[in-house]
Amino acid sequence: AGAVGLAAGGEYRRETYTDFRDAESGRLSAADVQRLGLRPSLIGDNNFLQVSPSDNTDARRDVTAAFAELSVPLHRNDRSPGFRTLTFSAAARFERTSDFGRTTKPKVGLAARVLPWATVRASVNETFRAPNLASLFSGAVQRSITGVSDAYRAAVTGSSDDGASARRVSLRAGNPALMPEKARTLSAGLALAPRAINGLSLTIDWWQIAQTDALTRLDAADILAQDTALLHAASATSPSTPIAQVNLSAAGSPNVQRREVTPADRAAFAAYNAGRPRSEQRAAVGAIGAIAESYLNASRRDLAGFDFVVGYRPAPTVVGAFHAMLEAAYLLQYDETLDRASPRTDLSWRDGNTRWKGSFTLSWSHRDWSAAIFSTYTGRTQDAFLRTSTQTGRSVSPDGFLIVESSWLTNLSVTRQFNGTGLLARTSVRLAVTNVFDAEPPF
Repeated sequence: AGAVGLAAGGEYRRETYTDFRDAESGRLSAADVQRLGLRPSLIGDNNFLQVSPSDNTDARRDVTAAFAELSVPLHRNDRSPGFRTLTFSAAARFERTSDFGRTTKPKVGLAARVLPWATVRASVNETFRAPNLASLFSGAVQRSITGVSDAYRAAVTGSSDDGASARRVSLRAGNPALMPEKARTLSAGLALAPRAINGLSLTIDWWQIAQTDALTRLDAADILAQDTALLHAASATSPSTPIAQVNLSAAGSPNVQRREVTPADRAAFAAYNAGRPRSEQRAAVGAIGAIAESYLNASRRDLAGFDFVVGYRPAPTVVGAFHAMLEAAYLLQYDETLDRASPRTDLSWRDGNTRWKGSFTLSWSHRDWSAAIFSTYTGRTQDAFLRTSTQTGRSVSPDGFLIVESSWLTNLSVTRQFNGTGLLARTSVRLAVTNVFDAEPPF
């Protein structure tokens, strides 16, 4: 049916991640404070105003890999009323990392030309991705944030210290306990080249990805939303127990560090609970001390979507050759589950994700000259770093996030290729204009 194709290769990679700071701008130890003659209160801090302390980081990793791909024609008959061609492909990648050991991941696929102008294809493969060194070993960084409310306490105390305007401590660091991300991908597609329009091509592909131990990081708003739900659930347990006797010190999100419950806290919660049925009462908790925004492995992440490509390359003319291409991607699903007890979160238009993305390219070439115009489209999304509990309207999502509207960005380029001999031989000069129409950002 045809020749068998084989490709193989290997790879070695050394990764390093280093972030060293001097004692006065990083984090001062007791020895540093004594050596530099600084006041003892700076131990664990630094000697810079308005700059949070940061720890040093020094990490490295060695990666070796071997990979191969095989293409086997199983059938070929250009006059057959059924499959004209049928090709089987298989691939595998072996990888060894110095910190996560060895893994081998396969891929298999089939492609069949069912008509002279139509091909169908499908594949399944598994993947493995080790966490990068920054997510594993970044030194502890302390930052100050606003815009997140302690919803569990705010309704009780009515204090601005528990509201969105409060300034909170965010602790960010790598997570050495992270596990590699694993995934299985399914895809199927159709490629058409209609004879009625010479040079026209169309493809549509469906894909689905199921990830386990997906690498992610919760922001403060998500952490507090999870914390609020866990505290409500813990308050509702043991309904026969008086609410004042319910201890929530071990409840809530492990990423939220709370202070000890004070007499003032107990009085505020007692006043709130008075007159309310047991099902609506809240057990007392202390104010937030810090929020740990670390990396973690989500239990599962499910993604699916469609990719579309339309290309047109007509026959060259006396004024040059033209090529147009329109590409679009639709995100059908992007669900994330943090653990087996958590609900699914729809991220299909959050954190920079958007339902629709696309691009259009029109290029021209004639002799030594060429030009291209390239436009990209990004659909609307939610900015998870900007959340409000007071504003509403078209610019705010139902979850309270600021909506970033869709946008177009167009770039233009002209290139002159110098051929022949001389000083500029085999040299090209390119003039490009970014954002031709001077479009404003959508936020």
